[in-house]
Amino acid sequence: LWTCGELSRPNLSRLVSHMKTLAEVRVGFVGVGTMSAAITRGSATLPHPPRAIHLSPRNALKARGLEQEFPNLVRVSTSNQQVLDDSDLVFIGLLPAAVEEVATSLTFQPTHTVCSLVSTASLESITRWCAPAETVGRAIPLPAVARHRGTTLLTPPLPLIIAAFDALGSAVAVESEAQMRKMM
Repeated sequence: LWTCGELSRPNLSRLVSHMKTLAEVRVGFVGVGTMSAAITRGSATLPHPPRAIHLSPRNALKARGLEQEFPNLVRVSTSNQQVLDDSDLVFIGLLPAAVEEVATSLTFQPTHTVCSLVSTASLESITRWCAPAETVGRAIPLPAVARHRGTTLLTPPLPLIIAAFDALGSAVAVESEAQMRKMM
């Protein structure tokens, strides 16, 4: 179990390091619902925001609103595939009924880090649907990540995903979905 915890001097240094790590990546969102919008707002208001944030055209009204709110950082892509093509870290924030169809229609790269926000999709399924992406995880954030105050449960403990959610509050990473279920 790993968590940022209180902001003691070592933890503050780790937090700054995580923000700087996030500042080096391009972040993308396939699906722009409540959680994707909260993560976008939180990321865009960090002292060291990501290099770019790309939003899918799904939920166009919400996506355009975020682009207008953060015009120097957020872009609405023309397609879900363009989100992937322009991103290193890809969040999947789709409705459960759509996730398999949408994810399998996309061409992921082995270099993508994929983080599913879909509560009902297993890590095994997401990994299969997003192949050949080699770094795939699940996260359960809270809306307070928009204000850098949310705690996010995630599995497995992947460094880039931990860095993203530590920058937005705190990350609690567990080794398996079984452990994650026990904490929900």
